[in-house]
Amino acid sequence: MFKKATLGFIGIALGASLLAGCSSGENEDGKVTLQLFSNKSENINTYKGFIEEFEKANPEINIKLDAPPEAETVLKTLLTKNDMPDLMAIGGNSTYGELAEAGVLNDFSDSELLKTVQPSYIDMVNRLAGPDTKGTFGLPYATNANAVIYNKAKFEELGLEVPTTWDEFIATLEKVKAAGEIPIYLTLKDAWTGMISWNSLAANIAGEDFAENKNNGELHLFKTIPKWPTKC
Repeated sequence: MFKKATLGFIGIALGASLLAGCSSGENEDGKVTLQLFSNKSENINTYKGFIEEFEKANPEINIKLDAPPEAETVLKTLLTKNDMPDLMAIGGNSTYGELAEAGVLNDFSDSELLKTVQPSYIDMVNRLAGPDTKGTFGLPYATNANAVIYNKAKFEELGLEVPTTWDEFIATLEKVKAAGEIPIYLTLKDAWTGMISWNSLAANIAGEDFAENKNNGELHLFKTIPKWPTKC
């Protein structure tokens, strides 16, 4: 529904050492071992399936999967030790931007793989690295679609139509407010899934230059948030 809702949920980065022809090491049997680092422990079984298929198709390569707790903290520690993994599957967030700025990732600007990705996603990935870092240092492989749950009975009662654009969404909130109702409820009592609506909203109210300001240390997020009536 809203383009910027995908920002921060995409990204796969591959270490420059792999593309440069290096690897974590060569075994006695002549096989090459590559380390795959993931920041999502819940995907371990999925990655194991991918690895099994890959190793069957490429018997000269072994993949070692590493998905530790507090993965991004571990990754930053590895960066300071100059001991980066060969491949990384991470989110398209500030950590990715820091790695891109540090110059430890491969630049895919000339890769044919970019033609398989929607240009808008490539643009979002590039902006995470900041305006002074030229290149594409990650290949998006998945995105999340966030949704806003609405009360059908209330919509019928207030004579509202389901919005399909950001402007229509804001206009609908104003109509609900004018009717004396609370437009948005954000609750976190029962589960983290209550953040889904907030994620959709935050991505849009942060502004187009959010990533650049963050990378430059000039971020003033709370100054950008409109005073919409909410109940947390």
